[in-house]
Amino acid sequence: MTIQFNRSEVFNDAKANLTAVLANTESTEQEQTKAFQSFFDAFQAEVVNTVRSQVNDEINKR
Repeated sequence: MTIQFNRSEVFNDAKANLTAVLANTESTEQEQTKAFQSFFDAFQAEVVNTVRSQVNDEINKR
């Protein structure tokens, strides 16, 4: 079974923020750390929600 992610707005915003912070040569280590943490938190939530939804769909098919 292949997992299909629905990339939420929160995930897309966190990804865009991380990209912007990393592209800014004047960003501080603290800003980079915060951006990475936000991205990985959003990514984790995306994975959990997607897997939970797909498992529920599979269970309901039976």
